[in-house]
Amino acid sequence: MIRMIGRAVPLSAAILLIAGCGTTGKVIKPNNSGYLATDSHGAVEQAKTDTAEKINLADYKSFALVTTGDSAFKQIKELGIFSEVLDIKDLQARIIEKNLQDKVPSLAANDRIGISNAGRNYQKFLWIHFDIEKRDDKKFVKLIATEAASSKDVFVAEREINTGVMALAYGIGAPNDQNMWYPLFNSLVAWLKSNSVA
Repeated sequence: MIRMIGRAVPLSAAILLIAGCGTTGKVIKPNNSGYLATDSHGAVEQAKTDTAEKINLADYKSFALVTTGDSAFKQIKELGIFSEVLDIKDLQARIIEKNLQDKVPSLAANDRIGISNAGRNYQKFLWIHFDIEKRDDKKFVKLIATEAASSKDVFVAEREINTGVMALAYGIGAPNDQNMWYPLFNSLVAWLKSNSVA
């Protein structure tokens, strides 16, 4: 048992209280400004942005390819920025439908060459995906938007993964929607808005 505010509380109950402070994989509607609330009071936090190239968003609004998993796919769709959000199977089906297999012979979720071929031979789009980078004994999750045809990363935001003892043992500061994923998506939204034509 641990002592909490003068009362004895079983460790399992304390862990449940701590874990209940954040959600994981929950898709939410953006606020009126297009951002995701990062706490129960409606505050909006953004992750650190490392790369934010200027693009003409109108060239890429028809669709985005998202290869980051189901909840991220659904969350990007919920943002309502792109006319369509496709996963790799959707894009493969369109390549086949347009009979472009000779120009795009392979196409997989992390295949930069195949995705670039699709961007050059099918149509312009942004590829949105995650990566993990280790630096100075720390790990960072990166949310990346890549201009498909050139395979150039035009947007990169990052958030440090808390892997300390308290995060691993009790979930304190462990990655969840509010402290990791929503701030990353909010940075993406801010970048996309900065490239929109008013």
